[in-house]
Amino acid sequence: RHYALQGRPKPVVGAIDMDKVTDLDYIVEGYLIRGEIHILYGGKGTGKTTFCGGMIRAGHAGIGFLEQVTPKKKCKFLFIQADGGASRFKEVYRKFNLTKEQVEIWAADAKQGTTNWACDLRGIIKLKNRLAKGDIDGVIIDSVKGMMSSSAFQYTDNIVVDLICKFLREIILEPYGVGLMLISHYNAS
Repeated sequence: RHYALQGRPKPVVGAIDMDKVTDLDYIVEGYLIRGEIHILYGGKGTGKTTFCGGMIRAGHAGIGFLEQVTPKKKCKFLFIQADGGASRFKEVYRKFNLTKEQVEIWAADAKQGTTNWACDLRGIIKLKNRLAKGDIDGVIIDSVKGMMSSSAFQYTDNIVVDLICKFLREIILEPYGVGLMLISHYNAS
């Protein structure tokens, strides 16, 4: 790590001054925090992708989502379909009348010459470069298994997944002020 290059000391375990701690900055009130990772976990067909579609629509409109009523600044999302093809998200995209102004989609579609994103060095660099443009507030990746299975990392190894999440938070999410929602499934093996 290059803490000295970033002008900050190497982190240590110890007491903190709560007056210096930054307040939570919700992108979508109650659901997506700037600079943080969130995991949406559930079985097949339980509505995880539909939930995310509703969150995208509410976030772009700057309105409360589900029981939240606090309006927020309008935001744009990046939805990464890391397993399966683009058609998996198309039903939700249509159901919520989503547009490219609300959400950019990365997914495999042979007709358009695209393939699934992977959480490997090339994929992380691509994601970092895209977020550096500054117009994306939230990223949703469907799914943890998909993003890891096309890389050298094992999605079933909690230590590895934890390290990848820490890396994404420290290197990409915090510096660019983006929130990340990871979709994970029961029985993902």
